[in-house]
Amino acid sequence: MRAGAQVIVEALATQSQRPTTSPGMDVNTLLPGLGVTATMDLDPHSRYVGRTLKQIDLRGLTGASVIAIERAGAMVHPTGDEALLEGDTLVLIGSRDAVAAAQELLRTTTTATTAA
Repeated sequence: MRAGAQVIVEALATQSQRPTTSPGMDVNTLLPGLGVTATMDLDPHSRYVGRTLKQIDLRGLTGASVIAIERAGAMVHPTGDEALLEGDTLVLIGSRDAVAAAQELLRTTTTATTAA
């Protein structure tokens, strides 16, 4: 799992550094069948800052997984006990719908109300 996450992170980093017209491998070409990948900057006001991935249950709620976290210039390969911190950039993977749902969920700020 960690090796696959590292390949994805490196591919995403390479993609973000080259012009969009430049040919090259994308994550789906390198690791077909895994779904889509996306990065997301965690909003400093997200209600999930300080909560662990296990507490959030992102995979259970959306079907998407956090496979890596870029934090303070370093790459973290998280376990369920990893707490999300302000300034984290999350690397998400899953189906297109799952990743979109995860991004929407993680955008929820502390000022948003929740249904009872």
